[in-house]
Amino acid sequence: PATHVVDNCLIHDCGKVTPNYRPAIQLNGVGCRATHNLIHDMRHAAIIFHGNDHYIGWNIVHDTCTENWDAGAIYTYTEDDWGNRGTVVEYNTVFMTGRQPRASTIFSIYLDGYSCGTTVRHNIVNRGTIGLFTQFGHCNAFETNLVVNCSRSMQRSCSEVYGDCAKGR
Repeated sequence: PATHVVDNCLIHDCGKVTPNYRPAIQLNGVGCRATHNLIHDMRHAAIIFHGNDHYIGWNIVHDTCTENWDAGAIYTYTEDDWGNRGTVVEYNTVFMTGRQPRASTIFSIYLDGYSCGTTVRHNIVNRGTIGLFTQFGHCNAFETNLVVNCSRSMQRSCSEVYGDCAKGR
């Protein structure tokens, strides 16, 4: 593990010149942590992670993804690497995701593509389009999250092309 840590920081107004994929915190590799941060006023995602065994916890994230759609305040994307596993996203408060008062196609915690093996638990999500979203990945666990004032609390996207996902497994 790299053991890099971003802890107890105030980060805001990032991505003004290049608004897409310029998060406040980006975790790559193995074993990095983002904890106890206040992140706000982001045009795109607040935290993006890729790799194994990261920990994202106890952060307050608000007013993110204000200039995008199909985006998430806490976001990951894996296309073809089933080895990205073991990340825990817990005890975060995420609110006012997307341009308010009516955000469109914005996800508060977004496990995109084939992202797998991520545990999302004990988070509070308020005011987004969809609170929790996972696409085609396997072995993601969503436990004891509180989602309020969202059009949908959780969504899983599936297609018959992807086998057992379409069968509800």
